[in-house]
Amino acid sequence: MTVVAVHSQAGTEPLVPDTRTLAAGETLYIIAKPDAVRRVEAAATGADTD
Repeated sequence: MTVVAVHSQAGTEPLVPDTRTLAAGETLYIIAKPDAVRRVEAAATGADTD
């Protein structure tokens, strides 16, 4: 998976460094296979992936 941008109240940040910490309420723009997208969605919502 590749994070291509993060959107927050401050605006959209392209080319996100690997060391950036995410905050609640931010939106990720990612390129990934469908199963990886589902894992990210589950992690963001606290859903069980099993």
